[in-house]
Amino acid sequence: MKFCPFCQQGAVWRVQLKTMRKHRFFMCFECDSVWLESQLISDKAGTTFDKHMQSLGRTPNWEDIKKIEMIEKNIPHISADKVLIRNTGIQPTTRSTSSRTKVAMIKV
Repeated sequence: MKFCPFCQQGAVWRVQLKTMRKHRFFMCFECDSVWLESQLISDKAGTTFDKHMQSLGRTPNWEDIKKIEMIEKNIPHISADKVLIRNTGIQPTTRSTSSRTKVAMIKV
């Protein structure tokens, strides 16, 4: 199992909101850390469950979380290009082989 990079105690889970079935993200239930599916799970990224829910305009509600699967070692991230297109509708003009560059491209 992949341990949370923040608390080093809890497992990281892929979860979804019961009220927003298409909204999936990663979460540590020990320290409430949250990462979007497009983010690398590291101590350099992520937020808290409360802040994440507030960013969606929702009140944090633990009853709304559905565990999908516990994350093992490697996480199959979706292509950064696909996330950029889905979130903004912008077609990327260049491609990079570096996953770090791709993640940075999404945040810009």
